[in-house]
Amino acid sequence: MAIGTARHDVISRQLPLEGVQVQVTSYRIGERYSCTVDNIDPGAVIGRGSGPDRDTAEEAAINQASMKLCLSQASQSLNRSIQSLRPAAASSSSGEFKALRNK
Repeated sequence: MAIGTARHDVISRQLPLEGVQVQVTSYRIGERYSCTVDNIDPGAVIGRGSGPDRDTAEEAAINQASMKLCLSQASQSLNRSIQSLRPAAASSSSGEFKALRNK
C-alpha cells in the first residue's frame, strides 16, 4: 500500500445475497469510503464500490455483486436447460438431418 493510503474505520460483515453467503468489507481511505464484496468461498471479489460515505460505497458494491450473482445463476440455469434438451433434440433432428442430406 502506498504512503497515505492506509485503511481506516474497517468494518466487515457477512450476509446472504441472492442465496450466496458474502462478506462485505468497507473502509475509509482519506475522505472517501470504499467497499468490496466477496463470495467467501472461493473468496473472489464480486463487487466494488466507493463514495463519499460508507452507505453509498456499500450500496454500490452490493448492487454490483447482486447483478453478477443473478447473471451467474441465470447462466447456470440456461446451461442446465440446454443440456436437458440436447438428447431429445439430437434424436429428433437426426432423422431430419439425414433426410435433408439425402436430397
